[in-house]
Amino acid sequence: TCTGQQLGGYQDSAHIQDQKSMVFMLESEDLKTLFHICNIDLYLIGKWFEANGMVLNTKKSNYMILKPSRAINLDLNLTINNCKLQQVSTTKLLGFTLNDSLTWTEHIDQVCLKINKNIALFKNCRKSARDFYFRYIYCYLIYGIRIYGNLSPRYLLDRIFLLQKRAMRLIANVNHIPYHLIHTKDLHTSLNLMPFPLLAGQFTCIFGYQVYHSLCPDFILEDFSSTQCRNSQRNTHFLQFYNDALRHKVASAFNSLPHHIRSASKLVTFKRLLFKHLMS
Repeated sequence: TCTGQQLGGYQDSAHIQDQKSMVFMLESEDLKTLFHICNIDLYLIGKWFEANGMVLNTKKSNYMILKPSRAINLDLNLTINNCKLQQVSTTKLLGFTLNDSLTWTEHIDQVCLKINKNIALFKNCRKSARDFYFRYIYCYLIYGIRIYGNLSPRYLLDRIFLLQKRAMRLIANVNHIPYHLIHTKDLHTSLNLMPFPLLAGQFTCIFGYQVYHSLCPDFILEDFSSTQCRNSQRNTHFLQFYNDALRHKVASAFNSLPHHIRSASKLVTFKRLLFKHLMS
């Protein structure tokens, strides 16, 4: 990923990726310099592959310019090994489907597609439906939920929640009962499974606990102020964050918890108290 200047109030960037193995980042003061640096590095990368007896698949390599949806179309005309790289609007990275506007529409589309396919298999495994839920649905719900669950609009998240509701009815074997006769909230309580809207809050609070107790890698802890984090008053609002939506969500979610939950001595205890608090 190559990060560029602030153009018209937004951060312009180019994402360059061999979908199997390589992602890299560069920074520049302006778009012209960004283009120049990218092509120089691409040339050096091509030479490195050649010197090490490796072949770069240029047909699968591409780049993406990250910009708000309102931004004009830009083309850096990047090349590697004398082959022009294709500019794409969406790409896959570490299990996420990203687009050039950094919204989560395509990623949620993929999550819904996978969950919808797996829900159809519930009918053949009713006796082990709960285990099937955790293996083939829950794993897709929680992957990256601290990010997309906090930064996506409500109408997109509701699509996933509706699919989870369908799964709950199948697990409880009440799919034959009309929807107006049974509330899914009661199903979540009886099955002891957390509703999707609360899952994002659960994992966000867990992340806040890990930051608070310095259980995260240093590069994450550096994004938060350490001054109040060391304050002996455990009920103090400790998270100091930049003007960033995700950090604000982490701070708000964790600081809204009761003191006895935030001050739990162990992570496993915190998770148990948090689950009970959210489900109550």
